[in-house]
Amino acid sequence: LLPGETIQAFRTVRDIVEQEYALQRLLASTLLWFAVVAMAVASVGVCAAVSQVWLHRRHELGVRIHLGATPRQIMWLVVADTLRPCALGCVGGFATCVAAQSLLEAYLDGMGASYGALAASAACAVMTVAAAAGYVAAVRMAQRYPVSLLRDS
Repeated sequence: LLPGETIQAFRTVRDIVEQEYALQRLLASTLLWFAVVAMAVASVGVCAAVSQVWLHRRHELGVRIHLGATPRQIMWLVVADTLRPCALGCVGGFATCVAAQSLLEAYLDGMGASYGALAASAACAVMTVAAAAGYVAAVRMAQRYPVSLLRDS
């Protein structure tokens, strides 16, 4: 500063940092909303697929109930058969994430350590939705009479 010179504008370091990272924050929040919408669409898709599968297998459940299966056995069958393919898909997806982690670290600077936890939490969310959808289908099927499950509708 020269003697007699006036300062035109003051900017704090916080203002400079906020201005510097404004675009990154905007992109991160946009990606977060896309991820939330994607998880919602995936959840609806999983619920619809589970409901459709058990709608087509209702005759099998009617026969099982008619032959003496308890509602608890029907519920275990439905939930287990719902979670099995979902678990295989989650394991396959997680294995793909682990295999591609070095590639992703090159693009996502500093995200390497938390990416595995993020993928695992997304897989847990999908598994939770699948378990809930399977449970709802199981309760619905276990409470019906075997004749109504065997009847064509």
